[in-house]
Amino acid sequence: MIVKEYTAGISLTEACNMACQHCYIGRKSFWKKNNYQIKSISLDKFKQLLPQLVEANVTRVNFGGGESPLHPNFIEIAKKLYDAGIKTSLVTNGSTIKIIKPFLHLFNDIGVSIDFPDERHSDNRRQSKAFFWATTALNEIVDSGKTKTEMVTCIMNTNYNILPELYTLAQSLGVDMWRLNRFHPTKNDISRFSVNITGLDEVIDISYLACSREQMREAFEFLASVSPPPNSQNYTIPDPVFRILVGGKRVISGVPYGQISFKIKSDGGVVQNLFTDNAAGNVFDRPLREILESNEYNKSPSDLSGKCITCTNAEHCKGGDITDTILWNELNDPYCFLDTSKMVDIKLVPLSHTNFVHESYLGTIYVPIAWRLKS
Repeated sequence: MIVKEYTAGISLTEACNMACQHCYIGRKSFWKKNNYQIKSISLDKFKQLLPQLVEANVTRVNFGGGESPLHPNFIEIAKKLYDAGIKTSLVTNGSTIKIIKPFLHLFNDIGVSIDFPDERHSDNRRQSKAFFWATTALNEIVDSGKTKTEMVTCIMNTNYNILPELYTLAQSLGVDMWRLNRFHPTKNDISRFSVNITGLDEVIDISYLACSREQMREAFEFLASVSPPPNSQNYTIPDPVFRILVGGKRVISGVPYGQISFKIKSDGGVVQNLFTDNAAGNVFDRPLREILESNEYNKSPSDLSGKCITCTNAEHCKGGDITDTILWNELNDPYCFLDTSKMVDIKLVPLSHTNFVHESYLGTIYVPIAWRLKS
């Protein structure tokens, strides 16, 4: 019997020193206005969680938003995962490089978020030093040679047309990978405040940053133009549409969400997909393994419909990124522009052959920069 391996995202804290327009966690200004108390997982609670991760066969962990190193026990927690043999990654805005630099060896890979190639990045994050912090951190991490590196970009309608400039920046920084995520118009604040606040949808709606189908197609086609041919790729691509576009490899059909990956929120809630909320249980009230085996967690996405029914690549795609299917209330991936009659050979790669934690976590896109490809 093959035991399923899981990749878990853990939000140790909601605390962050920036207020990015596209933040999937929530609107910090709205939190402050409504006296929201930021949540964190204490060291004691993490000590309760660690054996649950091991029991549930979680072999990979990503630390995501807020800014995890702001947690007072972040390094101690990272050490505990390292000692447990769990492969760990960190996504950071770069501002906390002084905290993590002496401990880079604890991480399999580190990604620093950069969404614009200049001071527009600072403007988007409403922090005047954001671009300086991000580029400085990446330079220092790359120069150290102690961990694999990623420049992480969110594709929005405000930057889809400057991806060539960002590609040039990634090359100048010398990162292993440029990793990109589609922007998702998350509604996580809705679940926080809808009980006692009216009109919330209008107040915290961030869908204005979403790309149109044509804009996303333009972004994907540029990224495909700078991606290597399938026979030289030694990495997998979780985003189903981009994976088919470039003939990339996969560790699973569709996206990892809800199949081999999940997120533990700062309050202990377990969600299939960090962008869509709806916790299936809380790890501090119920064992993680029990939650992952529950009916609440294992709700299947909608059946394929429309052009997906007859698509020759349906077996590998499974309707695309179900995040956008859910958030836009569409039947299948609203950003798909693929020719449904063109069959693409999508090879299955064992999880053990992957190199980066996000290959089995988010519905992400990888474009190699300094990463050594197959010869």
